[in-house]
Formats: sequence, structure tokens, C-alpha cells
Amino acid sequence: MTQLLRAHGHPLTLTLTLLVCLTLSATLLALRRSRNGHLPSPSTRTVASTAAATATLFVFHTTLVSGGGPRRSTLSLIPGADTLPGLADPTVFAHTVGGLLLNVALFVPLGIAVSAHHIAGGLDARAAAPLAGATLSLIVESAQYALARGVTSVDDLVANTLGAWLGWLIACRTRRAAVRPRPAEGEGIADETEGVGNAFPPTVSGAARARGGRRPGPRAGGRRRSR
Repeated sequence: MTQLLRAHGHPLTLTLTLLVCLTLSATLLALRRSRNGHLPSPSTRTVASTAAATATLFVFHTTLVSGGGPRRSTLSLIPGADTLPGLADPTVFAHTVGGLLLNVALFVPLGIAVSAHHIAGGLDARAAAPLAGATLSLIVESAQYALARGVTSVDDLVANTLGAWLGWLIACRTRRAAVRPRPAEGEGIADETEGVGNAFPPTVSGAARARGGRRPGPRAGGRRRSR
């Protein structure tokens, strides 16, 4: 968490952040513009692949390259051991929550990019995005421990995977918003015909409808029936 907070103001970090935002915007726009009943164009996969590569580079730079401070290596394999004490301490509560949110947000772009790539190829991204996030997070946490770049924590792994899942959710919502249900063929014509038919009582014949719905009266000079 501390590594993320220190890297926030790095110039290269800001540049990569801008690139991630641009590629993600292009990816979501490509998903949004896809027509009803059709998969996104093949160019969407190219844009999504670029966004995934940019997001991965951003993660590596933020967690392993940028940031200073003393070199230390700490291993925390118990869930909650790195987060719950900070949440219970008012002096470091804001710092803990900020780092936790950054760990989640850091992997949202990767989840969006991987999901868009799978959706454009007609594949199910429900498990692909969280799996990609968990795999990349495991690589990063292992590298942090080997290079003494911070705390290797299970809490970070869970937060990163959650961020990738949120990215999948955003991509799916964007895709569903672009696909609106169409009326069935002939449904509109049937509704119009039904509306015209309901304008006349069922007892009125077709000839009466042509005369404006009036019933035929008795013939002139006709005899009345005797009682």
C-alpha cells in the first residue's frame, strides 16, 4: 500500500495513467458502438489488447519501479493481518483505506481490457478477468518480496482480484447498454392491426366499418311485424 501512495506523484506514473485512461476510453467506446446482435469489430480486440498491455505496464511501474524509501521485505500470509489493524487504529485509518482503494482501482483497467478482449472474440470473460488479475497480482507480490520492495500481503492479492472483477462488471454493463432488445418480426404490424380492430365493436360488420361504424337501419317501406 505504501508503495502505491509514494508512486502517485511520479511523472512517469502520471503519463502511464493518461495512456491507460485513453486506451480504456477507446475500448469502452468500441464496446458501446457495437450494433445490436453483432459482436464488436475485430479492431476492438486490438484496442483491448493495447489497453491490457498498458494496464499491465502501469501495474509493474507503480508497484516495482517507482517510489523510494528503505528496502524491506515483509511477508503477510494471514488474511486481514495487514488491513484490519490499520482500520482499527484512528491514526492510520485514512492511510489504510486509501491504500486499499488504490489496490482495488489499480487492477480495474486490466479487468476492463481483458473482458473487452474476450467479449469481442465471443468468449466468456466471467472468469478470465479475475484470473488475470489474480495471476498478475501474484507475480507482483512475489517480485516485491524477492526485490524487497514492500509488504507481500494476501490482502493485496484479494484487493487486486476484486479490482479485476469490477473491471469485468464495468465491461459487461457497457456491452449490455449497447445491446437493446429489438421487437420480433411482425410484432409491430400485429399491434397496429389489433389497435385498428379495437376501434370498432365486435358486432359491427366489415361493411358497417366502411360506413363509419353505423348499423344498417330498416328498409324504407318495409312491413312491421305484427304482434
